[in-house]
Amino acid sequence: MDCYDFGEEARRLLKEIEITMKEVHEDEARRLIKEIEITINEVQESVFYKDFCTSISTWDHFKHHLNQSLGSHSHIQIVVYSLGSIEHEFNSQSQIALTIALTRDFPTCFLPEIEVYDPVFSPADKIALKKIGCNVLSIEEQATKRVERPTLFYTPGTYAWILGHVLGSNWCSSNINQIMILTNGINDRIEDCASKVNNYMPEKEYNDVSDYISEREQYLGLIGNYIVNFGIEPSSAIDEYIREYTRIYNIEESTFKSYDIPDWAWKNYDNIPNWVFSDYAWSFFHVNSDINMYDLLPDKPCMEKRLEMFQKFSEKESSYNYNLRIKSFAEKDFMRSFDPHWEELFKSQLNYTEEDLEQEAETDRYYWPNRSPGQSLRGPRRFRCVSAPPPKDWIKINFSARKLCDRLTGFGLVIYNDKNEIIETRSGKLEGLDEVEANLEALKQALEWLQSLIWLQSFSLTSPTTIDRQVKLIIQGDNLSLIRWINSVRKPPRSMKRSLTEVLYLMKEFYYCVVYHIYQEANSAAIEAIYIS
Repeated sequence: MDCYDFGEEARRLLKEIEITMKEVHEDEARRLIKEIEITINEVQESVFYKDFCTSISTWDHFKHHLNQSLGSHSHIQIVVYSLGSIEHEFNSQSQIALTIALTRDFPTCFLPEIEVYDPVFSPADKIALKKIGCNVLSIEEQATKRVERPTLFYTPGTYAWILGHVLGSNWCSSNINQIMILTNGINDRIEDCASKVNNYMPEKEYNDVSDYISEREQYLGLIGNYIVNFGIEPSSAIDEYIREYTRIYNIEESTFKSYDIPDWAWKNYDNIPNWVFSDYAWSFFHVNSDINMYDLLPDKPCMEKRLEMFQKFSEKESSYNYNLRIKSFAEKDFMRSFDPHWEELFKSQLNYTEEDLEQEAETDRYYWPNRSPGQSLRGPRRFRCVSAPPPKDWIKINFSARKLCDRLTGFGLVIYNDKNEIIETRSGKLEGLDEVEANLEALKQALEWLQSLIWLQSFSLTSPTTIDRQVKLIIQGDNLSLIRWINSVRKPPRSMKRSLTEVLYLMKEFYYCVVYHIYQEANSAAIEAIYIS
C-alpha cells in the first residue's frame, strides 16, 4: 500500500483556508470602507463636529495656542491610539471618521496620513484602514512614540497610563510643547493621577507590571500646571429642542417658557445625543525651555529597573491576543441581545440596583427604554450575511427601500414567524420620499400590522394569524444610518426626529425588540418585494 503524504495534504488544505479567509477579510474591509464613508458624512453633519470646526477656525485663544504648538511647522501629524475595532464597534467607526473628516476639511492644518495602532485590530480592520489612507503601525510601540514635529495624539476613552506613556516618552520641553492631545475626561484623569504622585513605589518595591503602569501615570499627574484645555461639548437635548422650537415659530429664546418643553426633552436634559464624543477636550502643553522636566519627578526607579519592567510589560501585552478577545466579547454581548432577561442577569453579576439600571438606560438611550445589550456593536459577520430564521417564540421583520426614479421610492417588508414562515408581505411606492424615509415607513407599517393582530386577539376577533401578546421582535434592515438611529448609536437629523419618534414609540408597545443591520444579500426577500410591486 502506498504511503499517503498527510503532511502535503494538510499544507494544501491550510493554503485553501488561508486564501478563503483572505477573501473574507477583503470583502469585509470593502463593506467597512462604505460604512466609514457614511459615518464621515454623519460626523460632519453633527453639532459636535460643527462646534469643533468653529473652535479651530474662529477661536482666537485656541488659534494662539495652536500656532504656538506649530512653531515653524505648517502641518500637524495625527496619531490615534486605543481606537478599538471598526469591524466590531460602531463607536470606533465614529472616532476614526472624526480624524478623517479633520484631514479632509482642514488640509492646510493636518497631514493627510493618519497613524493608527490598537492591538485589537482585526485583519479586516487593517485592510480597511490602509485603504482609507491610514498608516497602520505594525510594531507595538506601547504609545512611546517620540515626536519630531507637532503631533495630535487622539486617544478616545483611553487609560491614564497610555497618556503617561506618550508624555513620559517626550519628557522635555521641546517635545512636550509639540504635543497636543484630543481625548475625553482628561481633567479627571490628571486630578486622579496628581493625587497619587507621592505614593509611587520606591525602587525596592518596583517589581511588578502594575508598578510600572503606576509609574507611567505620574507623568500625567505632574503635567497639570502646564496644560491648557479647550472643552468641545455637543449641545444637550434640551438646548437643541429650544433652538429648533424658536426657529420654527420665529420667537426669541428669551421668551421660551419651561412648560413648553416636552417630557422627552426634560428627561434627557443631561443626555448628550452625540455621547460617543462627550466630555471631549483638546489639550495643549506649554513648558518654559529653562525648566528641566526631570526635576519635577519624585524619586523614581533607576533606568535599568524601569527598562526591565517595560520589557515585562511589553511581553505581557504582546502575548495577549486582543483581537480574539474583542471578537469574543463582541459576539457574546451581541448574543445577549436575544435574552429579554439580560438586565436581571447583568444586575446580579455586577450588584446593580434598579436605580443604576434606570440611570444607565436614560444615559444610553434617549427614546425607548427596552434597551438590549450589544446595540452599539456591529455584530458578527455571519448575522449580517445570512438570513437566519428567528428563534422560538420570536417574530422577525425584514424591511428595505430603493429609489425607483427621481420622485418615486419603493419599499418592501416581510414578516416571519418562528417557523420561518412568511405571515405578511407588503410593498408600495411613495412619492417625494428618500430611501431612509421609505425604510422608516416600511418599518412603521410592519409594527402597526403586528399591533393590529394583538388588538384583534385581545377582543377574541378573527385575525390572519395568532401571535403571543408578549411578542419578541427581531428587526433587520440594510440601511445602516436608520438602524444606528433606532439603536441610539447615532443622533438622527432634525428632519427625521418626528417620524423616527413615532416608530420608536410603536416599538415600546412590544415586549422586547432587537434591531440590527444586515447586508443586502441577507435582506433579499424584502428587496424582491419592492420590485414585485
